Amino acid sequence: MAKNSLTVIKKPDAKIWKARIEIAQKIKEKKFDERAKRFREMFKGDHFPKAPEGDYIVINYCYAILKAILPQIYFQDPYLYLEAGDGETQDENVMAAEAVLNEFWYEIRVKKQIKKAILDALIYGLGLVKIGYKTDTVKGIESGGDNSEMIKNEYPFYRRISPLHVVFDTDVSSVDDISWIAANYYLPEPLVKDRYKNTDSINAEYYSTDSIFVEQKKYGQDIKNDIKRVSIWEIQDLNTNYIYTITKGSDDFLKEIPNPYKLDGLNYKFLYLNEVPDEIYPLSDLEQIKDIVLELDKTETQLLNHRAKGQRKIVSEVGIWATPEDKDAFFNNEDMQNSEVMAGQLDKIRVFDCSTIDASLYNIQSELKDNLYKISATGENQLAAESTTQKTATEAAIIDSNSKIRSSERVDCVRDFITDTGHVLLKVLQQFMSKKVPVKYKDLWYEFTKENLKGKFKIKVRVEDLMQPNQEKEQNKISKVVAETISSADENNLPLVNRKELLTIYFDKYGFNKEEIDRLLSPPAPPQTEPEPQPAIQENPMDLSNIPPEILAQLLAQVIPPNTGGNVSLAPASGMGGVTPAPPIAPMGEGLI
Repeated sequence: MAKNSLTVIKKPDAKIWKARIEIAQKIKEKKFDERAKRFREMFKGDHFPKAPEGDYIVINYCYAILKAILPQIYFQDPYLYLEAGDGETQDENVMAAEAVLNEFWYEIRVKKQIKKAILDALIYGLGLVKIGYKTDTVKGIESGGDNSEMIKNEYPFYRRISPLHVVFDTDVSSVDDISWIAANYYLPEPLVKDRYKNTDSINAEYYSTDSIFVEQKKYGQDIKNDIKRVSIWEIQDLNTNYIYTITKGSDDFLKEIPNPYKLDGLNYKFLYLNEVPDEIYPLSDLEQIKDIVLELDKTETQLLNHRAKGQRKIVSEVGIWATPEDKDAFFNNEDMQNSEVMAGQLDKIRVFDCSTIDASLYNIQSELKDNLYKISATGENQLAAESTTQKTATEAAIIDSNSKIRSSERVDCVRDFITDTGHVLLKVLQQFMSKKVPVKYKDLWYEFTKENLKGKFKIKVRVEDLMQPNQEKEQNKISKVVAETISSADENNLPLVNRKELLTIYFDKYGFNKEEIDRLLSPPAPPQTEPEPQPAIQENPMDLSNIPPEILAQLLAQVIPPNTGGNVSLAPASGMGGVTPAPPIAPMGEGLI
């Protein structure tokens, strides 16, 4: 039945919340915590916790496979592209929001936190981050931001939260539908009493240190108080839109405030790669391969132990050697030594060879590895290992293709996670950003405030931006583009592409730095040389009067312009040796009609 818009939801008191958390903890311990902690130990290499140390040889495929998957799905920070989310958001706001969001994305080192969350999702099945803002200007901001010395004041934060330290609403079948979440923090008692109310009855305890160890060291009371911590739970409830803080030593709230974040949901975001229908806790990537890994360890242990015991033993009866020297000669390491035995005793020497290993063990090992790579969708080539079995080119291509399909699915989950957390971070900045932020955008510097971030936005991330760059592929791609477009021109013989920009990208893909690219695209001008002095033209350099007229006419025909009509006077003239000088040529543009 739909709730009436006037229905008032009564806020649960601190006792109810403590009971909710206890129940959620009990369910989580059974369905999540036990498996999660077991897989964490397997990732560390502890595969047989109950066996005496040294009984098993551990080849840690869990570590190798997960560390191979991680860079395949998130290798580098992507660029977050923004576009208007409605018809009212202006282009300049899109530009400002995109610049500021990407600036803080790099500034607060989101990549490091996302990699931690991905590793949590691979090992535990669930990764979790919290996005918020640490500020003194808004009273009542939640303690999650205050409890980290790594977070600057008046600054956003993006922090990985351990899935082992949170509980949430378990009445739903997906973590995307939860209505409340509670995170566990351990704070010094003086800090709790200074920051919260209703703290008279609380007592700090030893959580990270064994109390017996503390008593044996006979520390003073000041040191004991410094080691002790108070366990508090911070709750975000979407039903009441409040944030509560409780601890087991008090039946009242330590803090009870309206949620300061104006978001459509929680400022916690979950990452999972293997969702199970109708179950709130997803699967770990180690869940399906753990048995194979353990069998591989057992098989490897059998092989290595057999090798250690694989010695040849010689058994002989007492009294068969002719002399003690003959016995020593038989067992020494020198070649071709004669050893005499008593007559008729030679057949009483036996050699037992235990070095032969059953070939089926190697077959089992190969089959187990093949199944391991298939289920994990991580080929041997991705682990930088040679194939345990011969495979045709077709088989190798199929394995590689299947691996890429699974990786693409994981990458898609990570991309959705990035866009979701990007939206939350942008909304937090729109609400809380309290100062001007200088940002370089497209080679120009701007200063933005939260007024510049107004509007609704869509965030897009390119998949290839997450992946490890394939340098050879990128170089081949840009080389092909340059070859096909560098000489292209339109009907006016003008270039169709920005050739300088294209060559800049080309040189960048081949590893040239900015200074080298600038030198290549802006070569120095050739040195200016002084023109050689020309000899002064002398008037009447020679007397032409003695040249026969027919020869002089041939010479003049080679130098007289055609428009003179060939009318050249050969009669002697004053000062010119009998040649009439031609009129001077006007500079271009002069004397034209």
